[in-house]
Amino acid sequence: MEKSDTVNGIRIVQAGHGTSQIGRIDLEYDTEERSIKAFKWKCVPIDENTAPADPVMAELIDSYRFPKLCA
Repeated sequence: MEKSDTVNGIRIVQAGHGTSQIGRIDLEYDTEERSIKAFKWKCVPIDENTAPADPVMAELIDSYRFPKLCA
């Protein structure tokens, strides 16, 4: 969804499916009135700029792949 929607007073958001993007919600909450004062929604692409590769995580993931054949 490019924009959020409101159904019966409930905000509806969806970033899509797969792993190409993630949804970001920015809320401004009033603690005295116990209510949300501002709401911003946007889709953020997951790419090299927003989520750079992590070599430690890549090594961990690779450790779970099929075992390497002995040479």
